[in-house]
Amino acid sequence: MKVNNEISDKTSQELSKKILAAKIILDLLIFLAITTALPLIIVYLINNQKEIIEKYPIIKNVSDLPYDLFYILSGVASILIIIWHIASKGEIKHINDAILTLITAIAALKIFNQDKESISLIISSLTNNQGFLFFCKQLIIICGFAKVGISLFEFAKERIKNLKTK
Repeated sequence: MKVNNEISDKTSQELSKKILAAKIILDLLIFLAITTALPLIIVYLINNQKEIIEKYPIIKNVSDLPYDLFYILSGVASILIIIWHIASKGEIKHINDAILTLITAIAALKIFNQDKESISLIISSLTNNQGFLFFCKQLIIICGFAKVGISLFEFAKERIKNLKTK
C-alpha cells in the first residue's frame, strides 16, 4: 500500500508542477494579448480608415479617429491590467514593471548612443523601425498608467491595513 501512495504522491506532484507551468504561461499569454492586440487594432484602423468611414459614416463625427482610439484603448488596457493585478493578489505587477523597464532601457540605449556606432545592431534596427516605436509607445502608455493605478491601489490597501492596526 505504501508503494501505491508514493507513486500517487509523485504523480500528484508532477501534475501540480505542470498545472503551475501552464498557469504561468497563460498569464504571460494574456498579458501579451492585452499589450499587443491593441496596437494591432490601431494599426489596422489607421491603414483602413477610409474604408471604415465609408462603411460606417457615423465615425466621420469622431475627430482624429485612430489617435482618439489609441488613447481610449490604452486606458482600457491599463484598467484591465489593474483589475488583473487586484484579482491575482499582486502577481501581475512584476511583469508590468519588467516590460516597462525593458522598453525604457531600449529607449535609453537609443538616446544615449545616438551618434555612436557602438549600439547593438539589433537595438539599432528595432529603434529605427516605426512599427516597433509605435508598439513601444503603446506599451509605455499602457504599462505606465497601469503602474500608476497599481501603485495607488497598493497605497490605499497598505494605508487601510495600517490604520486598522492602530
